[in-house]
Amino acid sequence: MKQQREEGLTENIVIRVSQKEKGMIARCAEKEGVTVSQYGRAVMLTDLAMIQGDREAIKMLLVKAQQAARDRMQWFYDALRQPGFSMTKVVVEANRKLFRGGRRAV
Repeated sequence: MKQQREEGLTENIVIRVSQKEKGMIARCAEKEGVTVSQYGRAVMLTDLAMIQGDREAIKMLLVKAQQAARDRMQWFYDALRQPGFSMTKVVVEANRKLFRGGRRAV
């Protein structure tokens, strides 16, 4: 299945990996519910920000985190407006959508 291109992304970086590494990366991306490109960008930016201390990478990650938080809050507010609202259903659905891999939101 071909993924829709993300706006503003025009450059390519090609890296060589082993077949085993490629499979591991693809499985991790799938587990997180993102494309391999999205996963690779997140891993590389996190490395630049957290290990290298790159200010621009830190800023990029903060902007992405803020947008993700806004998106999650909007999803929650939308859920509150649904007929038959149930807090239990909202928490279960939030855990399913936001925290993959067995982790729990609450």
